[in-house]
Amino acid sequence: MPASSSNAASKANATVQQGKGLWRPFVVVFATLLVPVVAAVLFYQLDSFDPAPIPLHELSLVPPISALLVNDHILAGAEFLGEGQLKGPEDIAYDPNSQLIYTGCEDGWIKQVAVNESSANSVVQNWVNTGGRPLGLVVGHNNELILKIQGEEKGEIERFVEDLPGYPDNILYDGEGHFWIALSSGIVKSWEMAFRYPFIRKIMALMEKYVGRPSMERNGGVFVVDLEGKPVAHYYDSELSMISSGIKIQNFLYCGSLKYSFIIRLNLDRYAATHHSSRK
Repeated sequence: MPASSSNAASKANATVQQGKGLWRPFVVVFATLLVPVVAAVLFYQLDSFDPAPIPLHELSLVPPISALLVNDHILAGAEFLGEGQLKGPEDIAYDPNSQLIYTGCEDGWIKQVAVNESSANSVVQNWVNTGGRPLGLVVGHNNELILKIQGEEKGEIERFVEDLPGYPDNILYDGEGHFWIALSSGIVKSWEMAFRYPFIRKIMALMEKYVGRPSMERNGGVFVVDLEGKPVAHYYDSELSMISSGIKIQNFLYCGSLKYSFIIRLNLDRYAATHHSSRK
């Protein structure tokens, strides 16, 4: 082959390679954008159900209320009671006479937990197996468990406190003028988006069904209000979620949950909420 032909072929090949090099970034970007979209569309078509509409007028558009006293790192001083022996201790009921905590677990057992100064000395015992999933508990004057089904105010709704900084669960009274409201999670953008857009709720439901429930909750804890519903204190941690109950017993805060295998305990004298906590 003549030298001129060889040089021409080399230049042509270089031009082709250069052209491929110019297109490669665009192909990568296109694939990066297109593949997730196609996958999401296919994933979305796996089920034909449509999420029920949420009345948007029921969603609060104002900033959440806040408390002057805050402890936003409660895990830094927390103890874990009955670790490994309490599967999802959802609610907490305290009997001051026996100094026992009752809690309902996901294995069907209502368990007794002895309250001691040291968490290591706390004793967990099986009390009653319900054969189901026990939830809210109240200890009566004669150690009976009470569930209110009906009464004179049945069907009535009264707003007690609004615009909480999270999603409320059980609310417990401490006998000292304060209600302790469990917040399963603080308000997070992902949930706010899901509330507003049905297609996001559908994708989340499909993920839970086929892949696993996405973990989006954070800043779970307890919000304290007075008898009029006015904010008093806020105890939480960015690493906590699915907190379902919280109550002050003596000088400790006890928290139950649907997620953990223990009851969280915090010494309120040592780790009190203050005016100077750095909020996230």
